[in-house]
Amino acid sequence: MADWIFLDHHTRTRPSPVLTEQFAKETLRHWLMGPTKKAEDEICAILGLPMANIRLKANRVETHIHLLFTHYIDSMRKTGRTQILTPKNEQESLLGGIRRLATFEVQGVFLPVTAKGELIPAVLEEKVCARSSLLSLSWAHPQTGVIQPIADLIRICKENEIMVHLDISAVIGKLDFQLADLDADFITFDGGLLGMPLPLGVILSKHPLWHTQEAPFAQYSNLAAALRATFDKVENYAIKTSPVRDLLEAKLEEMGATIPFRDTMRLPNVATCQFEGIHSEQILHELKKEGIFASKVDPFSVSFVLSDETKKTEIDRVIEIFPALLEKLQKRKKLFTKEDAKAKNMRLCQKTLGKKEEGKELILALLIDEEDGVIADARFSAFGPPTLHDASEAACNELLRKNYMQARRMSADLIEKKMSLVPNNSDLNLVIDAIDEATKDCMDIPIEDIYVAPPDMAEGKRTIYPGWESLTNAQKKAVIAEVIERDIRPYVELDDGGVEVVKIEDNRVTITYSGNCTSCFSATGTTLDAISGILRHKIHPDLMVIPDISLLHN
Repeated sequence: MADWIFLDHHTRTRPSPVLTEQFAKETLRHWLMGPTKKAEDEICAILGLPMANIRLKANRVETHIHLLFTHYIDSMRKTGRTQILTPKNEQESLLGGIRRLATFEVQGVFLPVTAKGELIPAVLEEKVCARSSLLSLSWAHPQTGVIQPIADLIRICKENEIMVHLDISAVIGKLDFQLADLDADFITFDGGLLGMPLPLGVILSKHPLWHTQEAPFAQYSNLAAALRATFDKVENYAIKTSPVRDLLEAKLEEMGATIPFRDTMRLPNVATCQFEGIHSEQILHELKKEGIFASKVDPFSVSFVLSDETKKTEIDRVIEIFPALLEKLQKRKKLFTKEDAKAKNMRLCQKTLGKKEEGKELILALLIDEEDGVIADARFSAFGPPTLHDASEAACNELLRKNYMQARRMSADLIEKKMSLVPNNSDLNLVIDAIDEATKDCMDIPIEDIYVAPPDMAEGKRTIYPGWESLTNAQKKAVIAEVIERDIRPYVELDDGGVEVVKIEDNRVTITYSGNCTSCFSATGTTLDAISGILRHKIHPDLMVIPDISLLHN
């Protein structure tokens, strides 16, 4: 595999060697204290602010939480205006922070955006009310690059005495601006995206902020140096990075992609694409296997965020691997048709759960024998993350040879053990629900009690397999193996176990366990009794079943 390629610049940025060296020197030189006020003034000057209260936090999430709770304590509780406005497609650190404030009876109003991701000023004007206290938003969306009409949005807020929080993480180094031109009350950004050696969240405020532990001077000094270096890259992003971004989008479009945000004001380093019928997390999963890191916008869109270090050869590598990636993800088994079921004398039971437009959909199709209710084949079609596909594939494999009642008893734990990926509970639950719904359509098919639970063989007519005594041991073993395959294995597999016949001598049947059966105490108790009862009932009443105890765990 080639070197890793990072096209998620607004999620992570490679530390700058120059900034790392400077931070180490400043830390040693000013380990106790330093001219912090001078560094703060320099930071404000670079950003075009006359002055501001500055707080440095551990990361972007902590920054947003600190700011929101500060505003709640210092403003909302005093004024009674307890409503925060934000675009519904905002970054999760802001949305999550606003949802947390609901505990304190703060109402989050999530404003609709256009298909291009823009918050229209008219929408904001419509939603503003007497309770509105704060508009919190990003100047440009980190994953789509869409630039919001900040000047008009801030004007509306000021006319209604609403404070404004503006996150500028994505625009630093991509747009040329002076914050003095914007009347925002709070500014935040992610210093980690500037190439600093450590994650850093930054708050600048016109208003007093909670006093927290003072950050070391080296962080302030390093932040000032990072800002200077990043603002020097504005022209480079416009002249060099933008054409590379356009090349990537053009090539993806040739492969069938939709470029959703092309015709809007956006940053020069962000490319976003959609492929019909393919979930964004599936694409990201396959890219990661190739050492390529991108970002998810939503279930439909993948984001490639270039940095000033992104090389054309890296984009060429992405373009090179995409055809094979798409071919793999677009290759699906066809679901059964009614004609398929009729030709095989089976009943087709098919159900759809979830909705593709909501980001997750699963279609489960079962072919069920109408004579005994046994599932002869199972297929699925899914729109969702890799874990949903993995769970569906594992479930379809486990459903084979089981009847519909055994299928309805399948647990999420059993499916999870058969998965190759780390499971997601919501995906597992969707698969279990699909099995339950699909099997409802065949509940009228009669099945033997033996298929539902270990049978009670104390009563009932026992049969002898025709010509049993005249069969060779090899033939007897084959008969026993067939009964185990049909009547026993589907039951023990419900608990992720297995059983095989080893040999038969003078009606003494030796079996061996696998899976969970090797460590289950009932392997020599109730499970063994059930297996013995079935074989005696189905084949011959004198059979004696003996487990190979050498494979059992204490």
